[in-house]
Amino acid sequence: MRLSMLKIAKSTQGWFEPVMKSLASKSLSQLRADLSWAIDFIATNCHRAQQSKAKQANSFEAVWEHLNA
Repeated sequence: MRLSMLKIAKSTQGWFEPVMKSLASKSLSQLRADLSWAIDFIATNCHRAQQSKAKQANSFEAVWEHLNA
């Protein structure tokens, strides 16, 4: 599963704020719950869109593979 870093960054109001509040309150049990929820939220909502075949060589993974070749 590929995740879109742009979508993750754009959705920080949804998942980042509860994690930060838990850290600020120093509640370990709440932090665990919020992190678990945040991971589920990101996994569900931040998938990359399928690229057309013409653009697939421009993906981060394709560029990275080319540099490591």
